Amino acid sequence: MSTALCNLALVHLNRHPDRSARILESRPPAAVAEVLLQAPPAGSAAVLARLEPRFASTCLECFPAETRRLVLSELPVPAAAAVLRLLPQAVSDDWVAGLPDSTRQVIHRAVRRAPHSAGALANDRVPVLFEDWTVAQATAYLCKRAESVAASLVVVDRSRRVVGTVDPGRLLCAPGESTVGALPPEAARTVPEAVPVSALAGERWRRAAILAVVDSSGAFSGVLTADMLQSGANSTSLPPAASLAAALGELYWLGLWRIVEGFSVAPLTARRMRNSVHGKRQL
Repeated sequence: MSTALCNLALVHLNRHPDRSARILESRPPAAVAEVLLQAPPAGSAAVLARLEPRFASTCLECFPAETRRLVLSELPVPAAAAVLRLLPQAVSDDWVAGLPDSTRQVIHRAVRRAPHSAGALANDRVPVLFEDWTVAQATAYLCKRAESVAASLVVVDRSRRVVGTVDPGRLLCAPGESTVGALPPEAARTVPEAVPVSALAGERWRRAAILAVVDSSGAFSGVLTADMLQSGANSTSLPPAASLAAALGELYWLGLWRIVEGFSVAPLTARRMRNSVHGKRQL
């Protein structure tokens, strides 16, 4: 990386982590690590939390072990969990070894979701798009992933909060310099990752193309489809001794869900803000 670009990134690193992430994500992971290693762990963590988790994990692989642990300890727990879930168990354990016990336990709880929950069933390896990416960046990212593309792609902001969904076909038809957030994305249905899968087995949930699963902080953590919900519902039978506890847990979540359901659609653009009431009535 050129000295000028390196200096520019470092100047903006602490004050503008979003902007720094946009500058750095176009560079190879080793070059990004070179810049972040010159910043304090908190500054590096702020930028890594705003990068795509797969890219962030590749950057962290370039860090010396001790520096990597310092940065992991500064990462928000949802961001650290998103990175660690992509790693083999042995590698993940090695990365968090040496962290304070309290920090390591919190991260482990975030990584290992509750059995039979939306988070446990969700696919957390699906490609997601940042709203500030250009259409050209988004299509290049999808091509680089070399995976089949779903009918709906989740769009997130730099804090990984769900902005909406977008049809891949719209990316192909949009000008390359337009941003993904300006398309604009369609409203997305979200569900907390702790909700039991059995609470989502009804027809009203299966009608959604996808459900975006979010963690306790509201950050995106995976996707559920109708097929996944059906297979999950068929595989969550519990032994009799656990049935009462599961039933009580589901009643709790169903009651809580009625309170938070109205907030499940994230605000998108000014246009969708005007239509938000209409959108919630359709859910």
